[in-house]
Amino acid sequence: MSAFAAGCAICGYDLEAYRSERAAKREARPKVPSAPSVSLPRVEDEYLLVGLTTILVLFVPLFGLILAVIGYRNPRFANAQVWFALLGVVALVMLVVPQVRFGIWQLVL
Repeated sequence: MSAFAAGCAICGYDLEAYRSERAAKREARPKVPSAPSVSLPRVEDEYLLVGLTTILVLFVPLFGLILAVIGYRNPRFANAQVWFALLGVVALVMLVVPQVRFGIWQLVL
C-alpha cells in the first residue's frame, strides 16, 4: 500500500476520505497555547572556569593550582589570565603554608 494511494489494495477502503476525516478532526481540536520560551543569559566559559578554579583553590588547593595553570596557559582564556595567575599564587601559598589554609577555616567558623 502506498502512502499516496486512493484506496486500500487489500480491503478497498477509501483512503482519501479517511485522510480528510483525520485532517478535520485535527482542525477541530482546541489549540493549546504554548508556554513562552525562557532563555537564560549566556555565561562565558572563562567566567565559569574562573569560578570553578576559585572554589577548588579554596577547598582543594592542589586541583585548584592545576586548573589555574591550565587556564593561564590556554589562549582561549587570555582575558582572564591575570585571574588565573592570582588564583595559582593563592593555591601555591595555601599548599606551602598549611597555617594559611587551616587559618582560613578558623576565620570562617
